[in-house]
Amino acid sequence: MESSFNAPVDEEFKKLAGDWGLFSTGYPEHQFEGRYRLKPGDVYVEAGAFWGRYGLVASHRVGPSGRVILIEPNPFNHQMIERMVERYSLPNVTLVKCGVWNIDGTLPFVFHGNPAGGRRAIEADKIRYPEDILEVPVRCLDTLLPELGVDLVHLLACDVEGAELELTIGCRRLLDEKKILNTALCAYHALEMPEFVMRELKEHGYEAEYHHNLPHYGGIVYGRPAA
Repeated sequence: MESSFNAPVDEEFKKLAGDWGLFSTGYPEHQFEGRYRLKPGDVYVEAGAFWGRYGLVASHRVGPSGRVILIEPNPFNHQMIERMVERYSLPNVTLVKCGVWNIDGTLPFVFHGNPAGGRRAIEADKIRYPEDILEVPVRCLDTLLPELGVDLVHLLACDVEGAELELTIGCRRLLDEKKILNTALCAYHALEMPEFVMRELKEHGYEAEYHHNLPHYGGIVYGRPAA
């Protein structure tokens, strides 16, 4: 799989964000377009959207005929994304307030330390941080995206704090039907995660590669349907 677009996203983000204080302290953490550049009319889906920084760039690139779906479980981040959408007038952006998983339901999440962070709570978290745990709705993409009227995803990106495999399992139907044309899945949260995610993609007819420790591309599994 050869690179089709390698320009960092930082400069475009700075131009779009301007001097808005809430965005002045950082840039998009990842370059999700390392293997596919978003185009007007595209549908961009990002799970674990944080404050929506990449969503701002994606909204500009896909234009009024495209869509940006930002999925985020953290209530604090919901406020940030809503403020961004209002500040920059982004009618093509949809915020979905949930986590992603391999089934629909609810899971305990821990929101401790960094107020913008969050991940599925494990047993140790329930003992150490009981006051920081919330029950959060979780959805699988196979059921969520059709409900949103999304039939085709041009780029699926995620940074979901270790739930990458569950996300991938939760969109098996979409993968089988080749409704996801490109992936950029952060898989650096566990040593074995890149292998697991790439194996899952390949079992559904995708080619996949993992880029690690490269500027703007570190720890991302890029995938697309095999030729």
